[in-house]
Amino acid sequence: MAIPISVNQLIDGNVVEYARVEYKSGWNPEDIIHSICAFANDIDNWGGGCIVIGVEDCDGLPVKPVKGVSPSSLDLLQKELVNLCNRLNPNYMPVCEPVEYEGAVLLIIWVPGGYDRPYRAPVSLSAKRSDHAVYIRRFSKTVKAKVTEERDLVEMGGRVPFDDRINNQAEVSDLRLGRMQDYLNAVGSSLARGASAAGLLSVARDLRVVAVLPKRCVL
Repeated sequence: MAIPISVNQLIDGNVVEYARVEYKSGWNPEDIIHSICAFANDIDNWGGGCIVIGVEDCDGLPVKPVKGVSPSSLDLLQKELVNLCNRLNPNYMPVCEPVEYEGAVLLIIWVPGGYDRPYRAPVSLSAKRSDHAVYIRRFSKTVKAKVTEERDLVEMGGRVPFDDRINNQAEVSDLRLGRMQDYLNAVGSSLARGASAAGLLSVARDLRVVAVLPKRCVL
């Protein structure tokens, strides 16, 4: 599945590694699961974030030329990502897309804010049995949440931001595929290329602007 943002925006957009972007030079499962947990918790309601694997950083900025990851490892990494995310509590699955950039292959993990906050991740992946902790983003760092911050996340779960709420009175047919295509083209997303063939519902699901409820698909 493609992400609704271009790799050029993440690498060339003068984006300092802040609360919404994190660069990883390689595959570090423990760091990555903690960052996914933190972005999913989205304590500041900024819409989650992206993890770019295969890019080193210096003072928060991507280092060029980018290192990339081995193309032969992509299938294994994506399978490992699924296994990692199954260890989150409650379950959460981000969107993952391999992309080419300046001759290198990068793995981008898009992590929108989740509906079931707070999420918890294993503190250690090396231990046979590990405690789980709530992780959040503070500036450019992923840190364990304090007790008061965990309470904030619990309260946030009961007051989903207006833009993220499901509108039970709306129908999928109220959406306009053309407007979504305009947005995807504007941000340079690879989703734009196949939007017409994929159809309205498929694109809306990829953008996470619809939710599937029993017997009905609503906004």
